[in-house]
Amino acid sequence: MRLVTLSRYLRFKPFDESTEEGVRSERYRRALWTMLANVFGRGASMLVMVLAVSLTIPYLGVERFGAWMTVVSLAGLLMFLDLGIGNALTNRVAKINAEGGRVCDVISGGLLFLLLVSVIVLIVLSLIAAILPWDKLIKTDDSSLWDEFRGAGVSFAVIFSISLFFGGVHRVFAGLQRAYESHLASVVSAGGALVFLLVGARYECGIVFLLWATLGVQQISGFFLLLRLWWQGLFGFKKGLFFMRVEKDN
Repeated sequence: MRLVTLSRYLRFKPFDESTEEGVRSERYRRALWTMLANVFGRGASMLVMVLAVSLTIPYLGVERFGAWMTVVSLAGLLMFLDLGIGNALTNRVAKINAEGGRVCDVISGGLLFLLLVSVIVLIVLSLIAAILPWDKLIKTDDSSLWDEFRGAGVSFAVIFSISLFFGGVHRVFAGLQRAYESHLASVVSAGGALVFLLVGARYECGIVFLLWATLGVQQISGFFLLLRLWWQGLFGFKKGLFFMRVEKDN
């Protein structure tokens, strides 16, 4: 009986929100789709990383593979660098959207402020990656690998900074109660990452290519979500600088 009840909300067409029952049903419909899309999104990302291990470790070797996985793991450790803006943006968007306010102003100001933070993080991480003594940090007798590790560090700085900004875009959709769109976009981008990963493994590409093929390609989902916000009139640069200062204080 419960499955039958749930299947009622498993539909693409939104419910009529002109009534209280319709609003409640639409909320359940979005929650159900969000849950399902989240499962597929997480599963797709996990599949990419699992295949990355099995496909690349045979030709990368222990040292290069270890360096690649170390760089990838930094993405989770450095997420605090968004200064909590992502979570704050979700809460602000949800609040203003529920109150029927100008959610476009909140989204534009918040995302532009997050863009500024991302640029600063990019500059700092790129400088660190460029000046680090990789020959001393990476204990290897193969000096030819030092430049590859340095290039991987710079590439990670770029990809991570991009992910900070587009992570905010994903947070906006969560605040709009449309997280299912965010998760579905992640599934598609993970599929693209898998294709590039297979190509990279086929031609035995280096760490830099593999970083862009996995972490980099998956950021495409955020770009298309941003375009969707712009197309729907929920994001714009016209008054973004003004509202960026306003949102900074909220």
